[in-house]
Amino acid sequence: MAAGDEVTCRELLHQRICEGASRCEACEHLIVDAMHILGEAWRCDEINIYQERRACGISLKLIGELASELPEPSLQAPIAVGGAPEGDYYDLPTTLVQLALREIGWNAISVGNNLPLESIQSAASDYRADVVWLSVSEILDLPKFITAQRRLASSLDKEVRLFVGGRALTDEVRPKLRYTAHCDNIRQFIELANMMPLAFR
Repeated sequence: MAAGDEVTCRELLHQRICEGASRCEACEHLIVDAMHILGEAWRCDEINIYQERRACGISLKLIGELASELPEPSLQAPIAVGGAPEGDYYDLPTTLVQLALREIGWNAISVGNNLPLESIQSAASDYRADVVWLSVSEILDLPKFITAQRRLASSLDKEVRLFVGGRALTDEVRPKLRYTAHCDNIRQFIELANMMPLAFR
């Protein structure tokens, strides 16, 4: 990743998948771990910021390629919509949630990052989502975020589940929010999602 060797990164991902990992598991074990290490290396001035940004671009491209290999979701598939809130510029977590859900047959749509939560609510309404997710890696203005998040939760229909996760949702922040479930990682999210589809058919 640091060297920008996209070809080798792609080969390693496919090797892990051939060994039996799901696409999402391969991305978690390889891409996510690599990006955490690169982030620390950049903060310690061990690599240049352009290398970290280039690695982000490669990561998103490879995840997109893996997603394109999946079949289109069925018309009966449950629908999930999500993204990252205003001030959060991390694309990778919400893109991985989309891949993970698509891999288990959901119609999952990540609407991106740095979004007002009102926009995510609009997307949930437009798509008639069964589940809404919030990936929160960074909070720019905590009081504003808490107010907006609670407003989002209140605006959703009773049947719509709201899942939240991300490193910014600390033990101090979570009790101030409203949600159906908090997930520490994507595996937890998928375990919860796997319990739900039959209820929406």
